[in-house]
Amino acid sequence: MRYVFVPEVRLALKIVPNHEAGTLRFTFNNLDDLETVECEFPPHEVGQTRRLDELARWWLGEPNRFLEGASQLRRIEAR
Repeated sequence: MRYVFVPEVRLALKIVPNHEAGTLRFTFNNLDDLETVECEFPPHEVGQTRRLDELARWWLGEPNRFLEGASQLRRIEAR
């Protein structure tokens, strides 16, 4: 038996500055898999074109290295 369905999955990206720590916290929902990915970067790294290019590659489903060098990296599986 084969089932065909169109899943309704939302992708989300949230960036929150942490002024005290001097970091930007990224939260991605359902970008690769049905999971949440959280990580932090110093603001000067995010302003670099390379980091944003890697984010664009990840968003488009291409091979990327966005998470390389990220601190506080956590992956939380969907339930």
